[in-house]
Amino acid sequence: RFTVAVPISGWGTTFGVGKESAWATPIARNANWVRASKWGLTRTQIRDVVGHLTHGDAGDVQEEFSVREEAGGPLTFPLRYVGVHGLLLEAILGAVATTGAISPYTHTYTMAATLPSLTLEGRRGNSGNSEVFEGCKVKSATLACAVGEVATLDAEFMAQTSTARAASGSPAYGTGELVAFHQAPTITFNAVSYAVKNYSLEFDNGLERVDELGTL
Repeated sequence: RFTVAVPISGWGTTFGVGKESAWATPIARNANWVRASKWGLTRTQIRDVVGHLTHGDAGDVQEEFSVREEAGGPLTFPLRYVGVHGLLLEAILGAVATTGAISPYTHTYTMAATLPSLTLEGRRGNSGNSEVFEGCKVKSATLACAVGEVATLDAEFMAQTSTARAASGSPAYGTGELVAFHQAPTITFNAVSYAVKNYSLEFDNGLERVDELGTL
């Protein structure tokens, strides 16, 4: 059994985000673009060999068949106060309630059994080409920050599939301020505030792929 996958990375790599109203139904990314620190979403074709003893004239020639396709991968980016980062936090936990008015709104994220799905469009560096992944759900994620750094979000996505690479949309980025270490000096837990030098908050949604007869 073997797989073929090529990681996507490179100077100028960015991604667009859209919240799907129905799982695996692609939605426009519009102006919801984020500068990526790492982009590794791919679609992988998994094949296996057929279990018989006749392989043709050459002994190393084997008959193969497609087992399944798998789409998804890692994504890392710096957090900002304004932009689409809230969509990604909602995708991690499941639900969000917004109160207040601008400057500031208050977004309260809570865990939900049904996770929302996203459409992610990865623009491949400065090539002008992109690949659109649909039905993206967060398998696991890490929110982290340390002294002297900006906060980052590292997420592992599972997707249904992706489209063939084509000309990308036009990235338009928000102007929100980066979430820097000196802007959040304490962490409150169980009504007690603590001064910290670094933190790493990990999420695991326990998602697994479910293979079905009649489809890859």
